[in-house]
This record gives sequence, structure tokens and C-alpha cells, in this order.
Amino acid sequence: MGAALYLPAFVILAIACVAQAQNDFLPLRSNPWVPLRTPQDIKNQANSGSQNPSEAVYIPAEPGDPVAAATPAGTDELGRRLLVVRFNENNPWVMRDALVAAGVSIVELINAYTALVFGRPSVVFGTVDQAGQKMAVYKSDFKVTPETAALVAEVAPLLGSRRSLLASGRNLDSDLDLDSLHAHEPAYSSAFDAVQTWETNSDDMPSSFSHERNGGEEMRRRSLGANRVPRNHTRSKRWEKLYGISARMVLGLQPSVLQVIMTEWPGKLAWSLGRSPDPADADPCMPIFVDEALYSTTSPELQIYVCKEDYPFAVDWLASMHVTTLIEPLLSAAPANAISGWIMQTGNLTSAQYTNPTGSLRPYWRANLWGQGMVVGVTDQGLDMSHCSFVDNNYRPGSLRSMFVGNPPRLYLPNHRKVVQYVTPETTGTRWFGGEDQSHGTHVVGTIAGAVLNSTGGISFDGATGSAPMARVSFFGTSAPSENKFRVPSPLDDKVLSYHYGVGARISSESWGRSSALGVAYLPTSRQFDAFAWRNPDFVSVIAAGNFGRNGMVSITAPGTSKNGITVGATHNYPQDTASAGLNYMFFIRYRDASGTRVDSALWPRMGTDQTVWRTLLANKEVPVRLPNPENACTALQGSYAGSVVIVDLKQGCTNNTMTSNIVKAGAAAILFVVADDGFIEGRKLWTPSTAVTYSLMSRVQGMNIINALRNSSNTNFVATYLDYPNVNLGIDSIAQFSGSGPLYDGRIKPDVVAPGTNLISACGSTLDPEATSSSCSRLTIQMSGTSMATPLVAGHLALVRQYFRDGFYPAGAATDVPTVPFDPSGMLLKAAAITSAKSLAGGLATNVGRVMGQAPDGLQGWGRLDLSSALPLVGFTNPNFRIAVADYGTIRDGEMIYLPGIRATGTGPIIATLVWHDFPGSGMTNRDLINDLDFGYLLNPQSTTTNYSRTRADSVNNVERVELYNLQPRDNVTFVVHGRAIRHSLLTTPDAQRPQRWSVLVAGHFTGTLRTPLNPAFARPARVPANMLIQMPNGTCLTVRANNLVFDPAATACNATTAIFNFIEEPASVPPPPPPSPSPPVPTPAVQDPPQLWYPFPLTFRVDFYPVTNVASANTYDYDYTDDTLRSTVSNFDLQVSWNWNGQTFSAGIGNFLGYETAISSSGAVHGGDNIIYGTMYEEIHWQLGYTPPPTTYYVCVAWQGPTASSNMNVILTVFKNDPVASISTTFNTDFDNFADGDCTPSSVGYIGSYDLNSPPSLPPPSPSPPPAPVNNIYPLMFKADWLVLSGVTGRTNALVDIDIIVAWTDKGILYELSFDFPDSTSGSGKYGGNNFITNVNSENAYLTATPPQTRYDVCLRWYDDKKPLAASATPTGCVPGPIAVSKQLIRTLFPYNVVRQPRYGIASSVVGTKSPIRGARAGVSYDWDMVVAWTANQQTYEVSTYDRNVGGGVHGGDNMMLAGKPNGEVRDYREGFGYFNDLHELYERVTADERVEPSTMRNGGAQFDASRNPAAAVEGEAASGGADTGVTVAANGSTAPRAAAGLQGINIPILVVAAVGVVILGAAMGSFVTIVLFGWTQARRSRGYSALST
Repeated sequence: MGAALYLPAFVILAIACVAQAQNDFLPLRSNPWVPLRTPQDIKNQANSGSQNPSEAVYIPAEPGDPVAAATPAGTDELGRRLLVVRFNENNPWVMRDALVAAGVSIVELINAYTALVFGRPSVVFGTVDQAGQKMAVYKSDFKVTPETAALVAEVAPLLGSRRSLLASGRNLDSDLDLDSLHAHEPAYSSAFDAVQTWETNSDDMPSSFSHERNGGEEMRRRSLGANRVPRNHTRSKRWEKLYGISARMVLGLQPSVLQVIMTEWPGKLAWSLGRSPDPADADPCMPIFVDEALYSTTSPELQIYVCKEDYPFAVDWLASMHVTTLIEPLLSAAPANAISGWIMQTGNLTSAQYTNPTGSLRPYWRANLWGQGMVVGVTDQGLDMSHCSFVDNNYRPGSLRSMFVGNPPRLYLPNHRKVVQYVTPETTGTRWFGGEDQSHGTHVVGTIAGAVLNSTGGISFDGATGSAPMARVSFFGTSAPSENKFRVPSPLDDKVLSYHYGVGARISSESWGRSSALGVAYLPTSRQFDAFAWRNPDFVSVIAAGNFGRNGMVSITAPGTSKNGITVGATHNYPQDTASAGLNYMFFIRYRDASGTRVDSALWPRMGTDQTVWRTLLANKEVPVRLPNPENACTALQGSYAGSVVIVDLKQGCTNNTMTSNIVKAGAAAILFVVADDGFIEGRKLWTPSTAVTYSLMSRVQGMNIINALRNSSNTNFVATYLDYPNVNLGIDSIAQFSGSGPLYDGRIKPDVVAPGTNLISACGSTLDPEATSSSCSRLTIQMSGTSMATPLVAGHLALVRQYFRDGFYPAGAATDVPTVPFDPSGMLLKAAAITSAKSLAGGLATNVGRVMGQAPDGLQGWGRLDLSSALPLVGFTNPNFRIAVADYGTIRDGEMIYLPGIRATGTGPIIATLVWHDFPGSGMTNRDLINDLDFGYLLNPQSTTTNYSRTRADSVNNVERVELYNLQPRDNVTFVVHGRAIRHSLLTTPDAQRPQRWSVLVAGHFTGTLRTPLNPAFARPARVPANMLIQMPNGTCLTVRANNLVFDPAATACNATTAIFNFIEEPASVPPPPPPSPSPPVPTPAVQDPPQLWYPFPLTFRVDFYPVTNVASANTYDYDYTDDTLRSTVSNFDLQVSWNWNGQTFSAGIGNFLGYETAISSSGAVHGGDNIIYGTMYEEIHWQLGYTPPPTTYYVCVAWQGPTASSNMNVILTVFKNDPVASISTTFNTDFDNFADGDCTPSSVGYIGSYDLNSPPSLPPPSPSPPPAPVNNIYPLMFKADWLVLSGVTGRTNALVDIDIIVAWTDKGILYELSFDFPDSTSGSGKYGGNNFITNVNSENAYLTATPPQTRYDVCLRWYDDKKPLAASATPTGCVPGPIAVSKQLIRTLFPYNVVRQPRYGIASSVVGTKSPIRGARAGVSYDWDMVVAWTANQQTYEVSTYDRNVGGGVHGGDNMMLAGKPNGEVRDYREGFGYFNDLHELYERVTADERVEPSTMRNGGAQFDASRNPAAAVEGEAASGGADTGVTVAANGSTAPRAAAGLQGINIPILVVAAVGVVILGAAMGSFVTIVLFGWTQARRSRGYSALST
């Protein structure tokens, strides 16, 4: 008996010991076994070697303590230290409150019961001791993340060499051989390849910078330090690459401390590294400190760049500082695409939809869910706004650059049809605006919202139309065109996402990520996405999973590792049974395990011999896979390996070439090289073996799995093979080979969902076409593959989901339904909709790993493929029994349970419910990133409230939980339960931790009822019920409604029907009434945009604009519309400098702080915004970083100049901004001689402009407010006046002169009159043209009448003739009699071809615009090629008839007039009753016939519209129809002219006849319909030049 009891007792004891051990250790990522001890134990260790035992020493000394003590701000001035404390698991709040009351900051949650605190050790030790808890000292090595440690370990072999070199005084730079770290490639791939770099050479310029001026004179140098380098100093010509480190700082440090860090730490670190901070020494390895994220109010971090050999020492030095919490590498980012729309909206893809995706409208589009009113934020490489998918005819693409304002440069276009906003990072200037050939960003944006306009202004549907074609985007550009960069500013929650949010975006699409295996972690970017979503629960980010899935390992990189984002993997984009070997193929390694089961693993040859060679080797064969003998292949192999594939581990003792030679000699057909490091295969250096052989690289994780399987003798029959269709038949349920896979290291399910990502067609970008219009733009498309393409597909469809809720499709699936409840959904609810809708891909092949998938969720498919039809009911499309119910914006406390009753199953299908909460951002310090743990369960037919709820699956790592109910019976009642199992974020003392934990639930499936909670908009709003309903009482009797009374109905027998049972509840008095619904904002119509207003988001900004003082009119028409970099030679070279004194020390910020194209370092928080020479601008600015408080002192502002300027005298305008402009001053300098900025700016400096005192009212006069419109001094009976101004971000200069002419025309007693440049006097002598503005040098013209004006209509138009690159302008035609009586604004595009002569005034000049304009007759003997287009919509199909498509939809075009005999136009004999008509009309028309009934056209800004349904006899009774705002065309039909014009059409038997011939329109036999006429541009037969189109 004793023996029988011994084993169980031993097992129980062992388990208890393990549990106790785990409780006594803290698993950090840097150290999984950090011991937690009592405060007394730690003090005993600290004092064990002390000569004075009574000395109050709490923390054991560390080697780095002397360094921290010797570094200003390296130790806290209040003596606070970082310590780890564990709370009581049952009640953590008591000890937490005691710590906070004693002044301790709780800065990070490491797990649910352990926190990192910052406080005085005596206070922390005492509080923890009193609570009887344990703690640990947060040592410097705990701060170093595994990713940083990997980088340090790579350089470890050099550490001893470096110390020896320093001790011997030898040349550190020349004697260290970094290339000797790894003797053979590609056994190792340097982890540093993925680290963000800073490249310098002797000139301290980026490698990509090259520019010459003045016959080859080199541009001036830039210093890496805060001080300029003497110009006569000669430096060694040597490149050096510096690598980035991020040091996270304790949150809440005072600005003065941060200032000390930026001023003192660079020199201290340089001294510690043996680097000389003296600029004269020109040490290319001087560390660089960047503070762009240091002043963040949520996650401050200091960025440092050092040489590779200095990396370990810099990491140690930073970790030793008492105010740093985590040391991480700065990893570089890289970009990670209408067929797919069918898959996303219906969950299926038929062969017909695959071959003809535009054959019919997708169901949610058909329901009018196109993305109207939605804005999606996109962060990506450049966007080509001149592509047809995005171009807006109201905005000339080439003029947009001049409309950028501020820093970061921002283009705000609230009325643009596609792009609401375009932002680039700080200090990038306008260089980063625009696309490039095949630009990634153009493809991504096209996938979301791309829409090409047709000739009527509607959408031209094709395979590249975006998911939400009427949505718009906010774009943040991350690279300059044609430059291989991808820069996302840090912290991106402040510097990127906030810009998207500010213009209405509540969804962002992020098709980028970290580019190495080091990025498979919860990194700062992940944390920043989570922080933004935590603060803004109405927001959600959609993030690419990355394209490293073929490595056979966890391969999702940051920011896809964030918790609150939706991480997207990729599936295939074609239906199963697509007979294509080019689409359906796989490389496998296969074997049989001990049970005889076949085990498959994907083999994707890459970074070696081309795949076509591997296909030939393996196609439909089973080639043996073997280990070499000996395994290291360093000596001759034993036996024959003829025809085999040999797999070898490169982590051996000989060179790659030796291994290769020995394997080839043994007869191997191919070699799989398993790399020696844990990195991805992608991105490695190419390597070719010295012995010719078929070969490929394989990741270490995947390769060692196969090697270990080969070592296991119970496994047999290892082969490699290649299979294609029909043996491989993939389709939409298969994962793409590149798709990143999880789950993550903490067990979280990633990706969240998958979507089509192979061969997606979207817009193909190119270099910006400055003159593009919808008729001349590029419609090029391109196919791309990647999770970069799947991500915007999900983001675009989530825009439709958001519109679904906002436009009132909830809850019934139709916006016209009685119970419709429009509301703004949270980002959590959108994520819940995505995950609820996800369709499991069980049975599909995950080609990235070569494995057939089971039921979701897993790390390959996440929860499955997004399918809107599984989450959003749609009347007429989804099953009538399918419904949804939501609870949104809930809050929950620790331990609270929230019950959501009201769902009753129909038994006809499943019910799926999803809980999503935006979790508090994790610390990144531990192996579990979840902070708040919520549980989601259900009660089936509960008799009373109970805490014993059921769950589909237990989960303590994800912030998503899903309940799946498949076998419900009819009338089963379901109550869902949200349980706040552990809500711990409020233990922290940071500002964000004071926010509540929010959550959302979405239920979809076959049920009646709804969630009975005020969080459900459909429940909060009183329900509407039919008047003939029956209500069952508890005793079984029935009630019914008669008139306004509720009465018993004993005769009723239908009370037992499910639909007749209702629940009545009393709403609590504390619940406020629901707010009124907010409908979707309408799609903006083209309107006038005011000139961009300069505004900077920084606490203090100094900006100088400079302009030549000259009489040359064109000198100040400067904008930034450069399509050729050589035009920058016209830019004057000025440098801005600001100096100030604070606490007895003088600081200066200037051009020396600007280090390259896009990066700057600060001087006490002040950063130079960029060199105007590099960016091609006529201004420079200096600003203080966000979060930094500029010292209250006097600032002195100077400029320096070098080289030739635009004129001998330059006007310099200084403007001071505190967000908005607060002060301004103007000064003129003579610039005949160079003025170098040597030393600080003082009032005695040559380039001194003025000073600004933050301590007192501004010493500079405030800028004058915009003057009100000048009063119109009119002495005439009637005057028309037009004013215009340049829409440009360039401020402070005289408004650029644009040559525009006013035209006024009217008809009096059958005679047409005109006042214009061509006709300065009207025929009657009573009108005058006021003169040409180009002569008077003002942007204004007028025309007036000197006699009593006739009572008629006056048409006002504008023409322009300027041949310079123009800007958009705002025109204000005003009628005055004598005071203003009418004012109308419009946006006009002053685009005109170069070297264009003034048009003849016969016909309608192509440059005429305006709301109305009369038609003049054609000149005799001149033929005009006019083309007429008629477009209409019938049965939701758009038709268009023109000379190019003459027979469409029953309509027939009568023929091109230029193809008729004599190329006739006809003649205009006279004008009668204001209407011109033709003699012999029957010979001169072009006509369209229509045999079908047509419906109202949805044309935008088209030509004339005629409503024949309102007046079928329009041609007789005299209705007039006028063109749209862009056409400048008026046509009319009246009783006196129509019969005569129609006489020429006798004998033509057609339902509708439309004749376009100089504005004549005849409507005959009208059918109650709309007909849209669009008059396009025309060409004179005698000229080869084509004129601009009249309208869109």
C-alpha cells in the first residue's frame, strides 16, 4: 500500500514545487527566470559586502552604476529606481494605492499581477514588505530584448579585438574587419541587414544625395553634430553605416531632464565608445542622437545610431542608465491587390465571375454600399494622383505640390473625389509627393477605393475597380519617388495615425512591416498601433501579416503582431478546378512516419537555382532526400548519392564550398543548404557555389525539422517531388505560399483573417503626370501578389461594413426598412464583424507549409476568410432567417459579469457571436502581451442568472473570443456573458490607464429577437411592431391590438407560434435616451477650396520665406510644381538659424541639425525642417518637437545665404507660429556677397531678421488678418467683376498674376451682345470692358453697362491664356447694381497648352468656363469635328452611345459628321429669341435613337440634362436646359423655333431624337425619361491641334 501511494504523492509534490517555482520567478523575454524575492532578501544581498551593516543600501550594485552616476540625467535626481513588484492576486489594489500615495509611478504592466515601478527604493521596499509580497531589482540586462541580444551576439567576436585596439592606440576604423565575422556566406545572414541605418561619409551626406550647381561646384556640407564644421577642414573620404537602437524611457520625465539627455548624453556616449566628439576630427562613427519620439506623452523613446562595432557597448551604456526601461533595435520597414471582391462579398467565386468579374454588380454594391462618405487611411509608398483611378478634373495634379503646407508637409483637399489628404514625414519637404513606376502605394489605394470615371462622370467598372469605389483616402507617404526608402515616423500613433483620424478616417490600411525574423515580436510599432486604438475605440487598423510564410516558422512581423489591429494573411484568387499548371503547383518533401501516415512539408526553392530547374528535376517524380554521411560533409561522403537531394546543415566546421564539392562528388542531383542562423531566407546575399549544382537555401527551423525527422529511424521513404494540376487543385480555400503564419510566441492567433492576395489587379502607378485629366490620364493596371494586396482588400470591405451600420442597414439588412437604426460603429465592432464573418478553410491546402488545414482558428488561416455575407444580412441576398445583433462601446470592470439576453434560435442554422476588446498596449517585456483578460460565454435556456456559463474554447491570450452554436433547437433562448476576468490596466498611473476597458459584441445567425441591452442601438430605440400582432401572456391567453387599445382575444389560436411571443421589460431610468442617428455625410460635390492656411502642429515654429525684389513679373510666380530636379537651380540658397540663451547656456538650431533628405537631429528640442536647396523651395523652418516645451526666453532669428540668388536684393519674411501664426516681420537683404552662418545668431549678425520673446508680448508685429473684400466702387447701372487668387501653400508674397479674361454676354430683342477682351465695346455703345488684368497687374477684371440694362439674363464666363505652369485659382464673379447682388465661387483649373495662340471667337472657345454661356454661330467655310455622346442607366446598367460605340442598348448613333459628304456644319443665319438654329438641318445633324425606356442618369458634372418626363412637349412649350457648371453651354427649345427645326426631321420614326449641332436639341415623342447630352471638345478640320474638352 505504501508503495502504491508513493508515486501519486511524488507527482503532487512535484507539481506543487513547479507551481511555487513559477510563482517565484518572472518570465521576461530577456530572461525567463528572474527570481522574485522578499525585500529583506534583496537588502541582505545588497549589504552583504558592506563594511557598515547599518548603511541603508537597498539595491545591489551593478557594473554600469558608475557610468550612470557620471552621466547627467543617467540617474534620477530624486533617487528613484526601476523595480519589479508583484501584487496580491486576489486584491492588487491595496498595495497599488499605497505605492501611488507614496509617490511611486507604476509605468508598465509585465503581467496581470506584476508591474514595473519607478520610485524611491526605501518607499517601494517598505510598501512591498508591509504587503507581504515579493519583488526584484530591474537590472540593466533585463532591459535588453532578445532581438537586441541577437545583434550584440553577432558582433561579440569583435569585442576583444576592439578593446585591444583601443588599448594599443591603433586605428580602430581601419584595423577592424567586420566582414570577417562569418567566413562563408550564406551560412549566416547578418541580423544587421534588417536594422534601420544612417549612412555617412566625409561630407556627412546620405549616399543617395548628389547635386551640382554652377558648373560643378559642390553643394555645401552638412555636419552631423549640432555645430557646423569649418569649411576649410579636410575629412577622410570614407563611408560608414550607423545602426539604430531604441531606448524606451521612463514615462513622465520632466522636459528639463529630456533636454539634459539630448545635450549631455551624446558626448558621454562618444567618450565611452572612444569616439571624438570634436567636429574637426570628423569621426564617421560619432553616435547620432535623434529625439523625434523622445517627447511622446505615451511612449517616449530615444533613438541612437552607432557603428556596428560600437553596438554592444552602446547597448550596455544605454541599459545602465536608470531612466531607460527597454533597449530594442530600430528595425527597418518594407512594403509587405475585382475578382477578389466577389469572394469577399459572397464567400464564393464561380468560373463565370472569375472570367467576367464586371458582368453584374456585387450584392453589397447593388444595395448602394459603395463606400460613400467613408475615409480610409493608408500608410504606404508614393501615390500617383494623376492615375485615372484617382484623378479629379477640378485639381490639376501638377499644381498639387504647391498646395502643401506646414511640417510635416500636408496637402488637404476636402473636396477631392479620392484623396482627402496627403502627408509626408517631417523634414521631407515636397520631394516625397507623387508616385513612381509600379508604385506599391498606388496599387494599394486602388485596391481600396480606385475608380475610373467614364465620360458621364460615373464609375467605369473593370477588374481593377476598388473594393469601396466611392470611398476616399487619407494618404501618408513613406518614401520619395524612385528612392528605395520606407520611413514611418515614430511614434506613429502621434505622427501618422492621428493625421488619418483628423480627416475622418476610422479605418487604416497598413501594407508594410519589419523585414526580418527580428520583427517577429511585439515591437514599438505594435505597441503604438495598440495605444492609438486604445485611446480611440472607434478606430481599427488593418495590417499585413507579411510575406515570409515559406520559411516554415512563425513569420508574422511587427506591426502585424499588434493586438488591436486586424492582421491579414493571403489566399489564392481563383476558383478551384481552374485548369492551370501555372496556378496550381507545389513542391513537397514527403515521408512516412512510424504509423505509415504520410507527412507533407512544403519545399519552396529560392535564393539558389531557378525554380524551373527544380521543376524539371522533380516533376512527377519521387526523388530521394538524404542526409550526408558524415553529416557535416566536410570530408568525402561514404557511399553513392546518385540522383538524390542531399540536405546539409551549414552550421558546421568547414566552408560551404568544401561541403558542396564533397556532396557533388558523391553524385547528388541537388543540395538543400540549411542556413546557420534563425533568420528568414528572403533578403540574403546571393551566393553561388564554386561547384555547379542545383541548390536552394532553407530556413533553419524548417531544415532542422526535416533533418531531425531523417535522424529518426522510424520514419521512412523521404522524397522530394513537384506536382501540378490536376494533382494540385488549389482555389480560394488555399493559403498563398508567401502568407505569413503564426501563432505568435505568446499563443495569440495571428493572422486574424485571410483574404485573396495573389495576382490582384489594381492601378499601376507612374511618375506624376502634371497635366492629367480624366480623359488623358493613365489607366494602366498591374497584377501584384502579397499580403500587401490582401490587406487593402479587407480595409476596403470594412469601409462597406462601416457604411452598412452608419447608413441604417442594421438590423434588417435594408436602409429603407422600418426598424433601421443608423449609428457609428466602433473599430472593435468592425473587427468583430470581420471575425464573425470569417469562413473556415478546413480542407484547403496551406501552400506556405504544405499542409491541409483543419477547422479555424489556427496560425495559418486565423479565423478564416473574410465573407461579408456571413455577418451582414442583406435583403434579397442572404437567407431570410439570417440576422445580426450588436452591443457596442461597452465598459467593464475587474470581475464584472455582463449578461446579454434576447436571442432566440430558429433552429434553421448556426449562431456565431464574437467579443472584441481593444486591449491596453503591452509592455513588450514578457512572453504574454495581453493586459486585460475578458471571457465570453453563453447560457442556454437559463432559468436564472448564473456564473456557470459555457465557452466554445478557453482563451487567456487573445483579445478576441468567439462563441459558435451549431446544434440549437427552435426557440432555444441564448444569453451571452461578458466576464471581466482580470482588468488590470488601471493598476498603472499613466494617463492612458485612466480610460475604461471597452468591448463590443456582434451576434450573427439564425435567430429572432435582439440583444436586450442599451448598448444595442436597435434595442435602445423603441421597436415598431405590426398593428395586427398577437401577444401571448404568461397564462397562455392572447392579446391583440385594436385601434389604440390592447385587448384580450380569446378566439386567437396562433399564440403558440414563435413569432407571436414577445418580452416586455422596463427600461432603467438611468439609461439616457439614444442619441439621434448620424447619417453618412454626402459625397462632397466640387466646391471652392480656400487657399491652404499655414499651420504647424508644434509648440513653436520659426519660418522664413524669401522672394526676389525685382520688377520682373514672373519672378514671384513661384510655386513648387517641379517635374524636373534641374529646375531647382532657380531656387535661392538661404539657411535659417535660431539662437537663444537659457540657464546661462547658448543654443543654436540651424542647417547643421539637418542631416539629409529626411532626417534631422535636434538642438534642445529644436529641429531644422530641411534644406530648401534639397527640396526646391523658397522657405526654411525650425520647430520644437511635439511634447517639448520651449524655454521662455528670447529667440534671435537670422538667415545666411550662399551662391547666386534670384536677385541682388531679397525680401525675407519671418513668421512665428504657435500652431497658428502669431507674429511676422519683413526684411530686405543685399545678397551680392555670400553670408556664411559662422557662430550664433545675434542682433549684430549680417543676416539678423529680428527676435521673439516668449516671456512677453511679441516683439514682432502680429500678422495682418486677411483683409475683407475690397468694396466695389461702382457708379454704373450694372457691373460684373471677377477676382481670383492662387491656391498655393506659398505665403507671404504678392499673389501670382494669372491672365484671365471676363466675358459677359446677353441677348436683347433677338440680338446677342458681348463684352470681352475681343469686344471691349458692345454694339449698342452702352457696355464697356474694364481692361486686361495682365496690363494692370491685378487678378481682377470687370465689365459694365453705362445705360439702363435690359431686363434679361446675363451670362458671365472666364477665359485664360497663360502659358506658364498654372495653379488652381478661385474666381468670384460678382454682379453689382451698384452694390453686390450676387456672389458665386467656383474652382477653376487654369490649365492650357504651352504656346497656344488666342482662339478664334467663332464657335465655343475651348477655354470658356462658367455656369452659362451663349452659343455663337460657326464661321463659314470651316468644318468642326463635334462628337456627341449620350449615356443613360436602365435596370442598373449604364449605356453609352457615341461615334466609337454606335449601337448600344437599342441606341444608334447617326454617324460622324466628318465622315459625311462635305463635312457639314451648317450655317447660322441669325439669332431669334436667343436661340440659334440651322437651315437645312436634316443634312447637318448627328443623332442618337433609343428604343428602350431609360432612367435618370447618375452623371456627375456632365453636359445638359433634359427632363422629358416633366414636360413631354418640351420642344413645343419652350423649356430651357442649361449645361453643368463645367460646360459653359446653354441650349434651349421654345415654341417659335422647335417646329421649324423639327421640320427637317420629318419621316424619322424614333421614340427620342437628340440632335447635337451647335447646341440644337430636339425632343420628339418623349417617353417620360431623362436624356443626358455631353458635348466633347472638337477639332477644326483645317488644324491638327485638338482643343481642350468642354466638359467631363
